[in-house]
Amino acid sequence: MPDIKLLEDFHRQDVVQFLKGTDNTGIELGVAQGIFSERMIQSGKFSTFFGVDMYADTHDTEEYKGALKKVG
Repeated sequence: MPDIKLLEDFHRQDVVQFLKGTDNTGIELGVAQGIFSERMIQSGKFSTFFGVDMYADTHDTEEYKGALKKVG
């Protein structure tokens, strides 16, 4: 069984601290408004970052437009 350490006061955007360098490739599945993608890009850890969302179902064109404003 692997030794698993739980990190306290750790948020999903904190995962970038474990990445080395600034030439990483990232992807977020389910971008919605792009808030998390924006944080990941602003970390400076990625040379390439992909955001994927079908913008159907509960996400709509307005969320898509919001994401484009945040992360292009």
